[in-house]
Amino acid sequence: MNIIDEILWGEDWAKQIQGMDYDPLVEPDALAETQLLDLRVHALSGSAAALFEMRTSLQFDRGNAGILIFRKVRSASWELGNPHSNAIAYSVMQSRPRQNSEIVEFDVRTHPRSMLFLAGAAAEFYLVDAHGIDEAPPDYAQQMSEIVKGIPNWGSKFSFIEGSRSLGIPQASRDIDTS
Repeated sequence: MNIIDEILWGEDWAKQIQGMDYDPLVEPDALAETQLLDLRVHALSGSAAALFEMRTSLQFDRGNAGILIFRKVRSASWELGNPHSNAIAYSVMQSRPRQNSEIVEFDVRTHPRSMLFLAGAAAEFYLVDAHGIDEAPPDYAQQMSEIVKGIPNWGSKFSFIEGSRSLGIPQASRDIDTS
């Protein structure tokens, strides 16, 4: 059985990608209303990844986790407006893919205020079903140990649903105002 973390450093997963009807690497705001759960930088492989809660998504009716991975990373940053001491859902308000001949970039803005920026030579997005979690996200007022049991994480076993790669992002998606 596969675990989500294997996608980050595994090279064979890209072979399963057949494309997506609604692609976060092409469509602005495709990740709207998802929640940013975790970030990981894997220095050994030169990769960076963001893990998303997909059960809150307006665009996707399948899958409970999304994994955005950048290969040959040039930049990875997460800025918080006001750090919180309690568990909090960072709901995606805006997601913007951009690509030119040399680099792929991805901006995510959340509520409460934070911004994620990833840039690299290539990007992939995987929609998966993480096993062992409920149909609905947990109540974030619970103890952290209970919250963690109810969300996808890097150690979650999963089933692959669909995925996409950064190749072929159309010009319209590159010229997005991110102000």
